[in-house]
Amino acid sequence: MKRFYENFPYLNIEELISYHSVFEGYDNLALLNDYDSLSKNILENILKKYNQLKEQFIFSDDDKFLADSYKFLHRLSIGSRKSYSAYHKDISHYRGKAIYKNLFEINIISREYSREDISCESGKHKKKKYRGYQVEDKIKICKNFHRFWYAFIYPYEDELRVGEVENAYKNIEENLDNFISLNFEYLSNKLLKEKFCDIIESGSYWDRYVELDLLAKSSKQKIYVGECKWKNHKISGNILNKLKKISFKAGFEVDYFVLFSKSGFSKELLKNRDKNLILYDLEAFKGLLDG
Repeated sequence: MKRFYENFPYLNIEELISYHSVFEGYDNLALLNDYDSLSKNILENILKKYNQLKEQFIFSDDDKFLADSYKFLHRLSIGSRKSYSAYHKDISHYRGKAIYKNLFEINIISREYSREDISCESGKHKKKKYRGYQVEDKIKICKNFHRFWYAFIYPYEDELRVGEVENAYKNIEENLDNFISLNFEYLSNKLLKEKFCDIIESGSYWDRYVELDLLAKSSKQKIYVGECKWKNHKISGNILNKLKKISFKAGFEVDYFVLFSKSGFSKELLKNRDKNLILYDLEAFKGLLDG
């Protein structure tokens, strides 16, 4: 984020997060100064430059292996990101493992380890162990631009190769906010660690039944559970109540609930705010620009 702020100090914080979500990892950020909006930059500097950019996404001489790798990365870019969810019937478990190993070695992907057992043993609601149940790690595409490419460019390669950009552009317009949500989640996690320097463990959390955008633990054994919303409407008390139910189901004794919102919070939520509720709107994310 700091690098983007240094390159584009004229952008507001919402624009910076959006640009970072798409162009982090793009080779020539200076080109983005030629156009005055994110959508225009996507059109001119990605869609219309498909034939120039595609060369950097060729990382194997084996065409079939490369094609399967693209399928794998596309599914990771739009799906749950769990280790085995990208294989499907057309990519065997063995083949998927080989693809994963190669992509990891050339630093296209990294692993997010499951944290399923954190604080569960001491909680009031211990989770049952299920025979045959296997905890899955998640896979992260390392660069945001690469994730954007596999999410939005790969499905339209045949059209983009001959200069037809309309369908790809329409799909981006309809789904970009949802795409940005994951990066907003990562930045929210980073912001929480900036605000509370005693946090020793943090990140997303998932198990057999629940998923949480953010679960953090401090050196004083305080538990923070968070929800991140990149939406064009304010967060209401319903979101907080849902978060409390999920946390209870997961068996966590939560000290602080943390909500991160692109569009702020409802008047009712602000008025009835509990002392264990922490709220961060986009203004708070300016703290990431200093370090």
